[in-house]
Amino acid sequence: MDAAAQGAHLASNWVMRARVKVKTAAEAVLAYIAPRIARAGEALRTFAGDTRTRTGPYLERVLVVARSASDRADVALARIRAHVATASAAFAGRTRVLRYAAAPYAVGAVLIAGGAVMLSPALLIAGAGLSVLTYAPSHPAVVAARPARVLPPGVNFIERFHALDEQRWQVSDGWDNGYWNWSDWRRSALQPSPNGLAIIVAPNPPGASKPFAGGEMQSHDYFRYGYFEVRMRVPRGDGLVAGFFTYALPDGRPSQQEIDIEFVGARERMIEFGYHLGRHSEGQRVHLPFDATEAFHTYAFEWTPDGIRWYVDNRLTHVIADENTRRMTTPQRLYLSLSASRISAWTGEFDRSSGEHRLDVSCVAQASAYRGQSLCSP
Repeated sequence: MDAAAQGAHLASNWVMRARVKVKTAAEAVLAYIAPRIARAGEALRTFAGDTRTRTGPYLERVLVVARSASDRADVALARIRAHVATASAAFAGRTRVLRYAAAPYAVGAVLIAGGAVMLSPALLIAGAGLSVLTYAPSHPAVVAARPARVLPPGVNFIERFHALDEQRWQVSDGWDNGYWNWSDWRRSALQPSPNGLAIIVAPNPPGASKPFAGGEMQSHDYFRYGYFEVRMRVPRGDGLVAGFFTYALPDGRPSQQEIDIEFVGARERMIEFGYHLGRHSEGQRVHLPFDATEAFHTYAFEWTPDGIRWYVDNRLTHVIADENTRRMTTPQRLYLSLSASRISAWTGEFDRSSGEHRLDVSCVAQASAYRGQSLCSP
């Protein structure tokens, strides 16, 4: 085999190996960049309104172009093979000296072309990312059919958990509330679900400090007064505590301030409302006309300088307005959690042989005041 033919043969073998590497690299780049594009889309919400309606077409375009990178690489490789075959045929009709002289250039050209192909997926994806800023939909009527949701005045957010917005929520992870719980807090306990978000209590792996893991998230923002609403379906089981509440981290016990909505233990038809101000606590159990474990319902409270009002399915259910509630003035974070309690006198005895329990959450909303209607209703 002369030098040119040998070089072409070697280059052809390299091309076959490169093809596999190119496809693997393209898929790896796509797997790496796709979730980051999604998170970037969430970050755009401050100027793009509802990400799912306004930036959706842009992100879809990025992913379509990214996936086409692998296909384009295959086309480019086919062209390289054609050039190799042409070069080999041309070399066959030349002198021996020309063959030896041309062989290194033929192999070098193939290597350069192959390198360009290896880079093409990344370049295509980078260009696709740039198109997020420049792309104008070719079918504006389709986009117009899904307009961005404009929040009413005074409504700060309506979160339906199509993705967990970590610019809004901080997830508790790697710690616990001490002796009083069978569970610690784990990021893995918050999982996406068809309904929005699932917060799970489940057994921990061997060697963990607590036998069970639970889930908690808290807002980055602090609120002084306002209306707070959740739409959820609670789990059934003694020892479980599902909480939706605001809380001010105390500088010592006397400064604690907290407003609660809680489902405790296996009381499927009972909800607990309450507040804590330093060492003073006040609460009320309210019977519900439904089983809270069977379907989604909305639960809310409004905190004003005059007092606290609690709502169930948009109906005023309980009110506390006294000197203590008027003293509650410290800005508080908003929390949502599910845990397994050891305080059996309050929650019932948690069955540690049980498996998974889940709190399903479809919506959390916050506004400056109650507007006379639910924010989370479907």
